[in-house]
Amino acid sequence: MAPMLALLLLLAPLQAPAERAPAPAQAPAAVLSAPLDVSALLEAVRVQHDLPGMIGLTLERERVVALGATGLRKSGNDARMLATDLVHIGSCTKAMTATLCARLVQQGKLNWESTLAQVLAQSAPKMHPTWRDVTLEQLLQHRSGAPANVKPDRKGTPRQQRVRQLASVTAEPLPAERRGKFEYSNVGYVLAGHMAEHVAGLDFEELIQRELFQPLGIASAGSGAPGTPSQLSQPRGHLEMGLPIEPGPAGDNPLGMAPAGTLH
Repeated sequence: MAPMLALLLLLAPLQAPAERAPAPAQAPAAVLSAPLDVSALLEAVRVQHDLPGMIGLTLERERVVALGATGLRKSGNDARMLATDLVHIGSCTKAMTATLCARLVQQGKLNWESTLAQVLAQSAPKMHPTWRDVTLEQLLQHRSGAPANVKPDRKGTPRQQRVRQLASVTAEPLPAERRGKFEYSNVGYVLAGHMAEHVAGLDFEELIQRELFQPLGIASAGSGAPGTPSQLSQPRGHLEMGLPIEPGPAGDNPLGMAPAGTLH
């Protein structure tokens, strides 16, 4: 979070004038079309935090007003990071999953009080009774009592992984003391995403494209680590000690965790 916060602080003076006074009636086309290059600002943050590379931008309504990239796609390589590169966004995916669920609520396919047992009726008989009345809202607010994580499962399709996660997690009693208490949970978002794909009749990965990315004109979004091992066309993920990870099944969370954090 620190690099992005630093960028926002650095760019705050650029946004303030727009908030204090209306924009000129006719701004030059060059001003509207060319974002401010903040690569030098990003480089200072990158060096301070010893990061391989960074991309940053500032949006003002629907317009990019500042954009920059610095550093390398992969530590130990000379391929430069570009502002057009695809970047894995991890748990920022959760905000998108919540927005997707809100779209389905607007459409009447879900409501915030929808429970696991109501939506996933075929699975309800095998759920422990303590799980059956867990609501969509509780899952999205991290207040369902769901555990943070479960053992990684990479077998089968992403949806099959979510079905198995639902079965294994809800078969055990939900501790009463955890219900209603904030506990960050990837599992909770996987279950919420599974509820969404069930009522929509479409796998989560296709559903979020249709309901969120396509209406917003975002053509570059996808699931999993971007790029291929054979060529350095996209940035690599890195372990905490700075070692790069090649894209592929072992280079990301299991794809079944898409609602919680596998998007790029």
